[in-house]
Amino acid sequence: MKRAVLGLAFCGALAVLGGMPELEPGVYLTNGSSRLSVAYTPAPTVLDWNNDGKKDLLVGQFTEGNVWLFLNQGTDQQPVFNGGVLLQDGPAPICTSYG
Repeated sequence: MKRAVLGLAFCGALAVLGGMPELEPGVYLTNGSSRLSVAYTPAPTVLDWNNDGKKDLLVGQFTEGNVWLFLNQGTDQQPVFNGGVLLQDGPAPICTSYG
């Protein structure tokens, strides 16, 4: 019930501030020639991981706790991801708590 109340309050605030946002249609990101996919309920974050001025993709796996990094080899407007790497600390994967 709290979620519904918060959602209504957010929509009400948007109406007061100038209306509902207009969103562009969603697009699938690709990893090479196929859709970018990280199994087990992905939690993505966009950031410039390697300080090259392009937004990269950091994806946590909620049900396993693994963290994947996809470096952007394109531009922010047309990102190109060609493989991701599982972040590791030495030989062990970096894991977050989950569940």
